[in-house]
Amino acid sequence: MKRQFIAFLLILTSLSATAQNTERTDLQPIEDGAPVLSAGDAALEPEVTIRREGINQIREYRINGHLYKIKVQPDNAPAYVLKDMKGDGQWMKIESYDPLLVPQWVLIRF
Repeated sequence: MKRQFIAFLLILTSLSATAQNTERTDLQPIEDGAPVLSAGDAALEPEVTIRREGINQIREYRINGHLYKIKVQPDNAPAYVLKDMKGDGQWMKIESYDPLLVPQWVLIRF
């Protein structure tokens, strides 16, 4: 069993060394004038609509007209957030900040 484990480690280290030594020759430079998105780009900034519904203040967050997050702030209670994680209209309630919540951005839509 120990011999198999040592052999596995040797193969694994040789594969990682081979992967580090390979150069990519298929990379192409970006053409001048090609659009590059930056953090301050208007396409990345959400549109926020604030409205009042009874005792709740509701903030709706949209990007390109697509509603992806709703923040509800009741007058006498803590705020909570409803998020459409997959973009399918199924809302998930998030009551507190979760540092393990992985960002999920839509890169391409067909």
